Amino acid sequence: PFPNPTVRQQHPDFIERLGKKSPMGRIGLSEEIAGPVAFLLSDNASYVTGHNLVVDGGWTIW
Repeated sequence: PFPNPTVRQQHPDFIERLGKKSPMGRIGLSEEIAGPVAFLLSDNASYVTGHNLVVDGGWTIW
């Protein structure tokens, strides 16, 4: 999960509990989505026509 900065500031207890439920033990940072997005926008992904690139810190393995 990638809660926005407002949620992070207004609900720190929620963010802590949410992070503990993640296999990585924390929530994602907005910077961590930048690499996968840059790849998909790059020429390196020119032949990618459909794929679910899951960037969720293992959240969906449950």
